[in-house]
Amino acid sequence: MSKRWWLLSVIFLLPHMVLSQRGYYVKDTVMIVGAKLLKGNERQNAMFCHVKNGDQVIAYSPLEVSQYGFLDGSTYLSKEIMVGDFAGQVFLERLVKGNTALYFYKGKGFSTYFLERDSALFMELPKKDTGAEGSDYTRYLIEMTSDCPEIKEAIKLARYRKKQLAEVVYVINSRTGIMSFWK
Repeated sequence: MSKRWWLLSVIFLLPHMVLSQRGYYVKDTVMIVGAKLLKGNERQNAMFCHVKNGDQVIAYSPLEVSQYGFLDGSTYLSKEIMVGDFAGQVFLERLVKGNTALYFYKGKGFSTYFLERDSALFMELPKKDTGAEGSDYTRYLIEMTSDCPEIKEAIKLARYRKKQLAEVVYVINSRTGIMSFWK
């Protein structure tokens, strides 16, 4: 009987142990550390911060929580964005923290990246720009680093993927005085 009870307990608790992760969230000016957060897919994480409190799961919107993060290091910040026909407050996954920060957003049927410089300038890094110039994300990054030509080739090789764009932004952050584009 005890083996059966143990097995049933493990089967029942396994989904909660797998989906629940310790982390933190910031509500108003209070940081709650050690909270049980439920990690969803990229789109779910962009819409809500799910906090497990006993048997109850509370879904906080980006208007209620300014940021949240998991112990694995993934962090989401509440930001107001405008992409195509969509404008609103969402959670963006922060991929790189520094003078130049890189964020990722997954919406319904699309995904995009955002750059932020010194918490002042915030802009989308579009895969393809629909403007008259017909440029893409590489043009923005090359302009941003125009006084540092040695990383121009690395930018041209970078694909529109989390890891590759994050590596480029890490290099940008490691350089000093190359941000004439942002001034």
